[in-house]
Amino acid sequence: MPIAASPCVGTDVSFKIGPKMTTVSVLLPVRNAERFVEEAIASVLTQSLGDFKIIAVLDHSSDASGDILERLASDDARIRVLQCEGEGLVDALNTAAKAATGDLLARLDADDRMRPGRLEKQVDFLEHHPDVVAVGSAAVEIDARSRVTGMMKVPTADAALRARLMRANPFIHSSMMIRRGTFEAAGGYRDDFPLVEDFDLWLRLAARGRLANIASPLTDYRRNDTGLSASRAAEQRLNLQRCILAWKRDAGLLDEAKHTALSARLAALFARAQDLDGQPERMTGDDLALFTELLEHLPSVEARTLARLVSAAASAGKVSAAQSALFAFRARVTSRAAFARRCADAVKALQVR
Repeated sequence: MPIAASPCVGTDVSFKIGPKMTTVSVLLPVRNAERFVEEAIASVLTQSLGDFKIIAVLDHSSDASGDILERLASDDARIRVLQCEGEGLVDALNTAAKAATGDLLARLDADDRMRPGRLEKQVDFLEHHPDVVAVGSAAVEIDARSRVTGMMKVPTADAALRARLMRANPFIHSSMMIRRGTFEAAGGYRDDFPLVEDFDLWLRLAARGRLANIASPLTDYRRNDTGLSASRAAEQRLNLQRCILAWKRDAGLLDEAKHTALSARLAALFARAQDLDGQPERMTGDDLALFTELLEHLPSVEARTLARLVSAAASAGKVSAAQSALFAFRARVTSRAAFARRCADAVKALQVR
């Protein structure tokens, strides 16, 4: 399936596509990133692998990002700058992918950095693992001042990644390298599930080849509390679960009626949980029933969140201590076991076709 048509058009600042294909095209969407984008690009320009092009797509920036990119592109022919008439990350990424000439697509966010040797290590990995269609890595976590704040570890083996895909996102988007042919065959990025467009892509790639992560950190991932994901975390978490449900439907594990009903109930649950956060005195018996009903369809991290809400409601006198204890037990044991069984069935279906 070809990548959906994008409303974005390109203005080539400095780079003319020649007859020679590059090894790697770096997809770099940019929106109001004047503070970090030069640092991000510098981390690519200093890579040990020099056979790459950076495709930077400006997504309606209102700051100086465009001026910075044009200046950098005028100094280095490996940088191409495009303008996007559409809006949003999916449009920007697909525009960059359509302009790619490399056999491999590498992702980088405009506020993150590649660590030394990243491109060379990932290219070498894919050359030695021809059945792998996408590879990511662990990452070093940094703050707005580029200070190291932690390490982001990831599962590495294909089997572990497939199992994790039924619960959460096992990849760091800004660390990924994908075979362009497989990316195009899978349909590229879609906007069906806002804020988890990367997770949606991983599920489709998993049907076309093996997946992998490199255990060593190859990316510096910047925690940005003002970013889109931070401000819309509940929507992101819901859409991840909706994406998993849609995949299970498409894989024949859920019929259409069950999928529609579960999607609606999950939306109600996440909305209500967000309403109750910090206001446990508002919890009702209907809330507790909804939470209990859907426990077996939620991963442990979401079940624990609900258990904390119910415990807070018990402290506020809205549910009994016995009800809170029973819910906590179900979240920790009974529903976890049911969810694990569902995951096992889903992982069996998530095979390369």
